[in-house]
This record gives sequence, C-alpha cells and structure tokens, in this order.
Amino acid sequence: MNRTIRLLLIASSLWYLGEGLLGPLFAVFAQRIGGDVFDITSAWAAYLIVCGLAYPVVGRLVNQSRWKFRVITIGYAMNTVCTFCYLLVHTPHQLLVVQVGLGLAEAISTPSWDAYFASELTESDDTFAWGIASGHTQIVSGIAIAIGGMIAKWGSFHALFITMGCISLLATLVQARISWREERRPARLGCAHRARWPSGAQYFDSPLGVQRGLPRHGDLQLHYVLTLGECRDIERECAG
Repeated sequence: MNRTIRLLLIASSLWYLGEGLLGPLFAVFAQRIGGDVFDITSAWAAYLIVCGLAYPVVGRLVNQSRWKFRVITIGYAMNTVCTFCYLLVHTPHQLLVVQVGLGLAEAISTPSWDAYFASELTESDDTFAWGIASGHTQIVSGIAIAIGGMIAKWGSFHALFITMGCISLLATLVQARISWREERRPARLGCAHRARWPSGAQYFDSPLGVQRGLPRHGDLQLHYVLTLGECRDIERECAG
C-alpha cells in the first residue's frame, strides 16, 4: 500500500477514535441533560437518517467535481466543530441539532473518502486493503469505547468531549495534508475527448487517452506534467 492509503487510514482511525470515545456513553450523557428514552432514540435516529439521505445527495453533487476529494477535509472539519459543540449541549433539543450536524459531516466526507481510497488501490492488494479499511474501524472503535469509559469514570464528560474534539482536529489536519499533497502530486492523464494543454501547443483525442506525438505506455498514455487539479479542469472542460 502506498503512502496516500496509509495516511487515509490514519485519518480514518483518528476519526473513529474520537467518535468512539463516546460510544454507549451517549445514552448516559443524554440522561444527564434531562433526556428520556425517546430523546435518546430520536437523536440517534436523526443522525442515521440524515446520513442515509445525505450520502447520495453529496455523492451526486461532488461527482466529477474538482471538489471531489477536497470535501473530505470539509467533512472532517465539520465533524470537529460538531464534536466540540457537545460542550455546549444542555438540553435534548440541542443534542438533536448536534447529532444532525455530525450526520451531515459523515455524509460529506465518507463517499469521497471511499472513492479516493479506491482510486489508490491496485488489483494486487485491493481486497486486502479493503479488509484493513473495514477492520480497523471496529478495532479502533472498540479501543476508543474502553478509553472513553475510563475518562468518563475518573474524569468527566467535559474532559471526554475535549479529548474527542482534539483527536478529531488532529484527524482533520492529517486529512488536510492528504488533500494538499493530492493537488500537487503528478498525475496520470487520460481523456476520451479532445482537450487543449495549458500551453496551447499540443492536443490529445484518443478513446484510450493516447496523445499524439508522445511515447506510449501499453494502452494508456502516461503524463507526469500536470497536477491532478489541472487534469480535473481539463476533464471538466471536455465533459462540458
């Protein structure tokens, strides 16, 4: 697995570590602020429903967009803000609003994270990498729940939420670094349409993305002269 995949897994692990610290303690906290069984289930249901509804909407909006991978950092940042907002929750209604915000944050980041992760895989390690991607969430969440219980028992929910927020902030910084590297690293360039290079000097228009007058690499033409951001600008222009 390459460096980008490892960084994506690190950012994801930090997300689940911060989120998992609350875990089943969510019900305890909801009762402490005056919530009953209905308040607890309503807040959790709102989180899941918002996630489920927003997933395809976000996926549709960012598909083929230059923001396709940048929105991951936006989702992580929103998750950080909403996590710190637990410190301001004093009523069940406020808790409901925070849960909706957390649901939106996950829906913003997850589809693009999955797409980014998949784009970095090769056939030789794709199932193994997805196994790690799926398994690490369970392991990290289990560890986080145990740690969260200790913090709540010997500390306070205030300390727990600060810890969660700081971990989430660290995850956001790691993901922001990934996005920064993504926009600046060389990319493979292929387009099934005619498009013009920024220099205006050369063109490419093969169904296989093979450019005229330049060396071939198998069935695809590889170029390492444009950043991914510039490639997406060209591809968007082609599609338009």
